[in-house]
Amino acid sequence: MIYDVYIKKLELLCVFDIKGSHADVFSYIKELSIEAPENPNSATKSGTYTLGWVGQDHWLLLAPQSQEQFLISLFDNPQATERNMSAIEVSDMLQFFSIEGSDVEDILAICSPFDTHRSAFPKNGFTYTNIFDTKALVLRSTNGFQVGADRSYADYINDNLHRAAGQPLNINHAGQPARVAKNAF
Repeated sequence: MIYDVYIKKLELLCVFDIKGSHADVFSYIKELSIEAPENPNSATKSGTYTLGWVGQDHWLLLAPQSQEQFLISLFDNPQATERNMSAIEVSDMLQFFSIEGSDVEDILAICSPFDTHRSAFPKNGFTYTNIFDTKALVLRSTNGFQVGADRSYADYINDNLHRAAGQPLNINHAGQPARVAKNAF
């Protein structure tokens, strides 16, 4: 079956993994003018920033790559250790994909055990789950979802998302063009 979805590999995002108490983290990032998410596994947005609450005292900050130097200078400050928090850039670790279309929830149901129905995963949903048995970040976007997975699995995730959608790529899991064996039978 071919599903009505569009899968796109996104440009590299600037991502910071932040750990610390709510009070410490938000006193430190106040100049970003971003509100704290109200519930675990949700996110808030302010301008180009997205802040997700992914665990107790655990946050992920997503921003365009153009904000990298500003954010590094913000977090590379002696006050961070005084506030008992850490902020580690993990931008190079994650590859994000956009999945949009009328059948997007069907595709996520195929590749993940996580319930992405709006009643279980609201419009500001932001959490870790498994995608094809690989740890991945899932966040709801305006027209579907974004999925972030370890970059070493990017070709595998991309290929399997397209296969699940009934739109297989002409590549193998190593990202190379697929070869068809001659006289295989």
